[in-house]
Amino acid sequence: MAILRYPEGLDGSQSDYIKFKFYNYEPALKGGAQNTNTAYNASINGLTSTNEEIAITMPNDIASNFTGDWGSFNMTGLGRAAIGTVAASIDSVKKGSAGVSQLISGFGGLVSSAAGGLVEDGLRAVSNGLNQVNGLGGNFTANNILGLTSGYILNPNTELLYGGTQLRKHGYRFKLIAQSDTEAQKILDIAKQFKIAAAPKGKDQSFLGLTNRNFIGIPDVCKVSFHLAGSADEHPYLPKYKVSAITSVSVDYITEGQYMTFRDGKPIGINLTVELTELKLVFSDEIKDGSVG
Repeated sequence: MAILRYPEGLDGSQSDYIKFKFYNYEPALKGGAQNTNTAYNASINGLTSTNEEIAITMPNDIASNFTGDWGSFNMTGLGRAAIGTVAASIDSVKKGSAGVSQLISGFGGLVSSAAGGLVEDGLRAVSNGLNQVNGLGGNFTANNILGLTSGYILNPNTELLYGGTQLRKHGYRFKLIAQSDTEAQKILDIAKQFKIAAAPKGKDQSFLGLTNRNFIGIPDVCKVSFHLAGSADEHPYLPKYKVSAITSVSVDYITEGQYMTFRDGKPIGINLTVELTELKLVFSDEIKDGSVG
């Protein structure tokens, strides 16, 4: 296995370090349906290594973030009553006091319990009709009608609803300065390896018995891990990430504000930025058991 290291003499025994290990991408649904958490993560477990690793002393920016998609949702009175009826039926089914048939029949009392909602929706219908009348500007709403005639407006029944979560993003910036000509080559090799992993595979890609440029292979993926000096285990207090896709690689060959090279033309150093996104969502039980987080 080829391990590219920076600094050149880094062996993990004297300083903490970050490691990038590269794998061949595995199709997410290759094994079929994902009915369990284990099945959901199956495509990132047991991946085939590309036999390439990169180890670098710790970057200056290490952060972890979790983002959920929450958004406001407005309901009419009729809609709120309908949802309330369904919720009550679901609750009774959940408690074992009724069957699915009761859930269906629960819609029977919808109209009687939503008289206010019907009035509200009626007002909306009136406002839509008024918008068709010439000379009224075409922008009447139910609130316009109520506000002008009664001093009230409709209750929007706004709730904050959870709409899912986002895949975690993480990125790192490195300033790699060479102390020798051989270390300068190692730095260039590190940048090249990230570029190779981030790029699609175009040579001799065969699919459905065809080998041509109608198909390209999905790029390699990467497992990022942090390590304490002298330990092969992941750092117990820093973020743990699932296998991730490399979404961006940026290499700036100008360091310290000017162009500098060795006599053979190799840059004295580079500024390297790598951006990644996890392939799978992180769940609370995984954070709880310490496998990620």
